[in-house]
Amino acid sequence: MITHVKGRLIEKNPAYVVIDLNGLGYLLRISLHTYSQIGDSESCMLYTHLSIKEDAHTLFGFAEREERELFRHLISVSGVGPNTAQMILSSLSPVDAQQAILAENVLLLKSVKGIGGKTAQRIIIDLKDKLAKEQKRIFLRQIFIISKYLFFTYSPTDFFDVFFKKNF
Repeated sequence: MITHVKGRLIEKNPAYVVIDLNGLGYLLRISLHTYSQIGDSESCMLYTHLSIKEDAHTLFGFAEREERELFRHLISVSGVGPNTAQMILSSLSPVDAQQAILAENVLLLKSVKGIGGKTAQRIIIDLKDKLAKEQKRIFLRQIFIISKYLFFTYSPTDFFDVFFKKNF
């Protein structure tokens, strides 16, 4: 499994990039979201997902881990392949796609080329609970990190003064 590719950006267009890694060029299919995140600098690092089919091995690239995770969730849905998942992530930002699933916004998902009503419903049914649990886990982790930082930064009295007296 190839988890990421870091090297020199040789070619960049909205559909794919080519990254040179020690003389070996990797072609990675990317979404428009990733395309907009990649700068024009010579060095580039993308998280990857390798899709293996009978007739092709395709490497997909993502600027952020969260986009790759959403891509993997999407391809776990019956009827949604890598190309369809990439189309979703090109039409909607990862945050918008996630919010559409959590809010059960069938119309927004149907607005993506290649997604019909049944597929949109299947995506929502299969992923809503997974994404909700994931968001809750991320939120709790952020709260833990913030509270840990505050515990080591402020004394209990200062914490009370800073966060409660000024806010209430």
